[in-house]
Amino acid sequence: MSRNVRVSAGTHIGMVRHANEDSYYVDEEMAIYAVADGVGGGRAGDVASRVFCDVVREHRESFRAVLSQPLQSTENRNHAMVVMSKLFNVASERIFRLSEGDAKYRGMSTTGLVMAMGGGGAMLGHVGDSRAYLIEKDEARRLTVDHTLAQELIQQGLLAEDEYETFQYRNVLARAIGQFPSVRVDTLWLDLSFGDNVLLATDGLYKHLCKDDCPMLLDNGVEWAIELANQRKGDDNLTGVLVQLPQAKTAEKRLDTTEKAHLLSTLKLFQYLNYQELLMVLNSVVEVQYSKGQAIFREGQGGDALYMVFSGEVAVQKNGKELTRIGTGGHFGEIAFMDGGTRSADILTVEDTSLLAVQRDEFLTLIRKNPQIAAKILWTFTLNLADRLRSLSADVVTQTEQATRP
Repeated sequence: MSRNVRVSAGTHIGMVRHANEDSYYVDEEMAIYAVADGVGGGRAGDVASRVFCDVVREHRESFRAVLSQPLQSTENRNHAMVVMSKLFNVASERIFRLSEGDAKYRGMSTTGLVMAMGGGGAMLGHVGDSRAYLIEKDEARRLTVDHTLAQELIQQGLLAEDEYETFQYRNVLARAIGQFPSVRVDTLWLDLSFGDNVLLATDGLYKHLCKDDCPMLLDNGVEWAIELANQRKGDDNLTGVLVQLPQAKTAEKRLDTTEKAHLLSTLKLFQYLNYQELLMVLNSVVEVQYSKGQAIFREGQGGDALYMVFSGEVAVQKNGKELTRIGTGGHFGEIAFMDGGTRSADILTVEDTSLLAVQRDEFLTLIRKNPQIAAKILWTFTLNLADRLRSLSADVVTQTEQATRP
């Protein structure tokens, strides 16, 4: 898919700053792209962002090995995430050591955002407040969550969304590359389809753009966006990389990231998650295909996945008797998925069927790292359980009344 990708990239000092502390990296052969926004003032920020991009370049061969594999496999996808995380930690240690060893670099750090494409999709790695957007003609969906003090306060319920713009410390980074020898990295797997567009941008660029600019951005590229941002204020360094996949010649059947996120959002379990949180859950989701008459699982097996049907149909059977059927948009297996118990019925395909499977082990890792997601899901599960208990109680009362009637 990467051979016909169109890429535009650029950086500018802006209209106010005296130095450009941003850097970017484009490797069209390997389909690896990065932006970085240095922190530290003057030369220090410039050095930090450049070191990060140098480390990205040094890891191109590591990406070559992992991105040549089919990343729909959970094992291969996890391997890609490990490579991405290692890249960021190598950069963090290198920047930290430079900062410790030279007074003029003291305290420098940088944001970092990397996208590496391959195997039918892309891997994102992210630290800081540079952002990635999935852009359509008239809409831009933010893929990343800022690692700022303001965002952390919002997630903890201590700051309201509408208070963000007036919050005094909204630009203070809670996480950056080089603050310490190691850093916690957010990684995302993106299912990209033909015609998708991804923008990687530092805050100096994206804060001066809006969704109405999307059509012109896609037509004219990053240099146009930088010029526009400078006209609007240009109060910071501006850097961006726009990656545009070619249009499909034939209709595709694969689900892309936005479609998968929408499917997840239709499940009660995930109904309170925002778009970025749904994307985090998608790290634990794989596509699986089954032929007609094939068993997805049998009664008594462990509950290692939650399934959603996006094409085809399955039958729920108990002791060889069909109880119900589940078609496109339906889901099954959530109880054993949540409590780790065994399956209570057999599930067999009625026709060729494609499913999304949320892998339990990967999902548990996610919620351990993201307590705000865990809290939302636990609350939803509790409400759902309460509804079931209320319905069961009503049924018991009805049956008791019928049994005691003369």
